[in-house]
Amino acid sequence: MLDGFESPAGHLISFGLSYLLLAISPGPNFMIVSAAGLRSQRTSAIAAALGVALGACLLYLAVTLCAGLLPVSDMTKRLGMVFFGAYLVYLSVKSFCRTRVMARWTHSTAAEPTSGYFLMAFFTAIANPVTAMFFASSRLVASPSFPTFICAGIIFATAASWFTVVAVMASNGRLQSLSGRHRDRFDLFFAATFLFIGITTLLSSLP
Repeated sequence: MLDGFESPAGHLISFGLSYLLLAISPGPNFMIVSAAGLRSQRTSAIAAALGVALGACLLYLAVTLCAGLLPVSDMTKRLGMVFFGAYLVYLSVKSFCRTRVMARWTHSTAAEPTSGYFLMAFFTAIANPVTAMFFASSRLVASPSFPTFICAGIIFATAASWFTVVAVMASNGRLQSLSGRHRDRFDLFFAATFLFIGITTLLSSLP
């Protein structure tokens, strides 16, 4: 019954399902797309979804194509986690600054432009150490019978499809209306979540 997964097509299906499970797990990518949907127009949320998909796709290509050429030491991994943790803390600060508490000082409550959500989602996805470790472990399966660029296409299609669904759901009129009435609470929730994940990532990078 499981012999079919020993074939190249079986490996592709297994890889795609494994990445789908990773993608639907709540995390920074989900938070970015949800925040874009709740705070901005649907186009911005979909742009964030595509940013996640492109970032994950390029991260996979970087891991699989460059890992054999560049030595990956423990120090390199720690630096990557430090960068990702610091970036999440930065996103936490941005979310906090959108609240009315900080708006009094910054004089700005405007949402990010569409390109801003795309770039935030892109950098969140391409710097994610959890996804990078998943891709690194999948290199054991990535033989000549398991084409790298087909896997990259699967990653892009899977991420784009799932996060577009998240974007459409988050930008639903009722949810946006609820977000408008409780915007500070949503922004504080996103700020706290990003801060928690960022600090956890930074602490896990310590020797």
